[in-house]
Amino acid sequence: MPFGKTSVPCDPVSRLPSKTEEQAFAKIWAEIDAKATAEEAAAAQVATERAKAEEYGFTYPVDATQGVPFEEALAWTVGCSGPGKRGYKDVNKFRAWLARAEYSYLDTGRITRKGFDLVLQGERARQREYQANWKRTFRDTHLEEQAPTNHCLECGENLRRPNARYCSTKCKQVAYRKRHRYG
Repeated sequence: MPFGKTSVPCDPVSRLPSKTEEQAFAKIWAEIDAKATAEEAAAAQVATERAKAEEYGFTYPVDATQGVPFEEALAWTVGCSGPGKRGYKDVNKFRAWLARAEYSYLDTGRITRKGFDLVLQGERARQREYQANWKRTFRDTHLEEQAPTNHCLECGENLRRPNARYCSTKCKQVAYRKRHRYG
């Protein structure tokens, strides 16, 4: 038998499907597609939860037998968090700190050392960012107030030096007397 030839003839579709057959077929495939999409979304959700649990030092699914209770983790806070970096003595204050840090497994009441280090690292990064933003804002507002001018503050004449505020000692003295006038 030559290549590409078969003994069984391939019968092409003898007719087009009817309108009702097309609708039924579309309905069946829509249900199948929706089911497949839902399964893929569930699998992706499980994968992200598993990765997050592993990032915090847990195994998926996270339960109440993994890690240590918050009471035992209080010793980890000494020297790195808490009031005056003396650590937390109260579990509720430690829990509140974890809630502010958006700890994902707060409802389990347990934490791993890896998870604690991750929360601490995130808190320190947020604190650095806050301080940097505050300094940047403070610096920018004060630089705008003290922006160098190119004219004398007293008489308005153009200045020869870029950092000067007054064109002469005479203008500087007049401005001083105006600022410190008594009565």
